[in-house]
Amino acid sequence: LERVLSRRQERITIVVGTSGDTGSAAIESVRGSKHANIIVLYPHGRITEVQRLQMTTVKEGNVKVFGVDGTSDDLDVPIKQVFRDDAFVRKHRLCSINSINVGRVLFQCVHYLFCFFQAAKGDLKRAVRIYIPTGAGGNVCGGVIARRLCGLDIQLIMCVNENDIFHRWLQTGKFSPSENVTPTSSSAMDIQLPYNIDRLLYFLSDGDTTLVKQLMEKLETDGSFDTPEALRQEATAFLSSRRVTESERLEVMKTVWDKHAYLLCPHSAIGVKAAMADAESGSSFPSVCIATATLFKFPESAVKAGIAGLPVAPASFVSLQGKAEHQSFMQRGEDWQRILRQAIEASWA
Repeated sequence: LERVLSRRQERITIVVGTSGDTGSAAIESVRGSKHANIIVLYPHGRITEVQRLQMTTVKEGNVKVFGVDGTSDDLDVPIKQVFRDDAFVRKHRLCSINSINVGRVLFQCVHYLFCFFQAAKGDLKRAVRIYIPTGAGGNVCGGVIARRLCGLDIQLIMCVNENDIFHRWLQTGKFSPSENVTPTSSSAMDIQLPYNIDRLLYFLSDGDTTLVKQLMEKLETDGSFDTPEALRQEATAFLSSRRVTESERLEVMKTVWDKHAYLLCPHSAIGVKAAMADAESGSSFPSVCIATATLFKFPESAVKAGIAGLPVAPASFVSLQGKAEHQSFMQRGEDWQRILRQAIEASWA
């Protein structure tokens, strides 16, 4: 990105909403850039200290971080509002890095193809199950695209925590987000209104934009929609879901550490628990679990899980403690879209 922008003598502003991990990764990719500024919104008080410090201790002037007094769903609203203003987007050269940007989803197609070929062991007609810790649904979209591109029998298992909108949708056909987001240790998945649902519907309906528009308008006006039976059958032919509770997550984190000396983060543990449960019930599918992050970002979960003998955290994590933090806040009741627009306008002033 830096090389292309430098060659073109262009500048961009990256706007990212994060539920914990994407923000720090995005910041790391452009910190100190002469051609890209970045503005990150995160749900204040709903991520771990390490996740917060990875973003707020960055001193480079091209980085701006906002702690938002709300959930991941709440902070997505002003970002979507800004990106809907085409003239504003073009004027300020806005883009994103997380799965709002389809580029990230396309890159994730590679993961599914790699997983399939590793697990199928040369049998291209074999079905392979891939267990995906699921929040906003971007990773799953990558799997759907990979399946359609190559015609491989990739069975996608959407694994969720107590914020189980995708699980309820696949079970009943009704997409009806709960009013409240339940805080969990797998905070990146604490989402009730996944912003990739329209993209997922688009791919599942073979690009039927009229249908997608109707369903999304129904969601906006009524707060829910009923999935047409033909679309539901298309989805459930290769999409299924599993719901994993907090106690189950913690239990599998400890079990995997005790038996295999492998540290699962509380998101990765959801997929592993689902795969283990299916194996115990007699599933013979070759299976792959998608892992998401290192446990060192979630030390509180390691303590709750009773993991003994935890290795020393990497120096890059330990060094965050005691550093000065640099962030602003969006308080509930304020006009978050206005604050975001002002930050964007000031970024290259």
